[in-house]
Amino acid sequence: MTKREELYAAASRYLVGGVSSSIRNTPVCDYPLYIGRGEGSRIWDVDANEYIDYCMSHGASFLGHNNPVIKKAIQKALQMGTICSYETEYQGSSPRRSAEWCRAVILSALPVRDRTPLSMRFELPEPTRKRTG
Repeated sequence: MTKREELYAAASRYLVGGVSSSIRNTPVCDYPLYIGRGEGSRIWDVDANEYIDYCMSHGASFLGHNNPVIKKAIQKALQMGTICSYETEYQGSSPRRSAEWCRAVILSALPVRDRTPLSMRFELPEPTRKRTG
């Protein structure tokens, strides 16, 4: 019995279809794919079979699995402790950085002649409201 089969048998005792999401229970495979690790665009199941991950966690892993930059950010966040319902220095910078990244990706995909007019639309305005109190 493979490790994959063992995990499926154990999970089937508690989970309908042996999986935590119905999308993972497919008639194409006899057993769900149990992943042991990932690196870049590749994943390995618990039986050490290697796959190219074309799904990339449905977009959640678009920077690849086990990305060192992401790991460093997570470690930094863990060191801050559990901070619920409070602002930190990252709430404002994260959306700004995401907007800048999206702008760069969109503009880099355009021919040069189309970049200038469109880039003006993506300029990030300075906040106009003043804080009171």
